[in-house]
Amino acid sequence: MTGSCSTAGSPQRGRTRADRAFAIDGALLESVADLVSQKLQSIIASYRMAKKQRLKKRTPGRPVAIGVSVTVTIRISEDLDQAIDAWAGQAGIARSEAIRQLIEAGLKRKRGSA
Repeated sequence: MTGSCSTAGSPQRGRTRADRAFAIDGALLESVADLVSQKLQSIIASYRMAKKQRLKKRTPGRPVAIGVSVTVTIRISEDLDQAIDAWAGQAGIARSEAIRQLIEAGLKRKRGSA
């Protein structure tokens, strides 16, 4: 048999062209499925890592007020301290709020009426 090719022992012997195409497509499909599976596992791992970073435990303490207020430290006499505490008690407000209100009231007063 010159010019003919022997298919003896070939795994594709007796298969139609459609069967062979399906076998090739099946192998291609398996390799694509493997690639997709690997990529999906990579995405899931990245998501889990990002989620861990977002869920970091908060530190205890008061939250930082950025651009909202300024902390001012002053030194006052004991008499003035007691007077501020008494005024805050009469007004029923916290000491820091009393200090803020007293400063605002003092700034609103006219300079000549003091």
